[in-house]
Amino acid sequence: MPVLKAGTQPLGDLAEFLVPFSGLIPRSESRHALECYTMGLLADTTNKTAAALGRVVPATTGQQLQELLTRTAWDVVIFHEHDPPKLRVSHEDDPANAVSFSRA
Repeated sequence: MPVLKAGTQPLGDLAEFLVPFSGLIPRSESRHALECYTMGLLADTTNKTAAALGRVVPATTGQQLQELLTRTAWDVVIFHEHDPPKLRVSHEDDPANAVSFSRA
């Protein structure tokens, strides 16, 4: 049985971070997979393949994540026009809450 390395509830800041991308990915299933994939990248696990993340992130599978990475169509030019927020990781203030997102 896989050991979950990410929480079962969506991260509020992560959902806010992903808002600019929602218009680039029209299918709700793909947007959900993007959120799960991003949670997996932030999770405390060393193997970051789609299959491995599918085992440790709740509410997704490796197949769903692989399809996100290989089959989701989006326009990179529009992506760059959106000025997506930047991810900042800081372990100095509070290691338990180290990820933050900003437009800085």
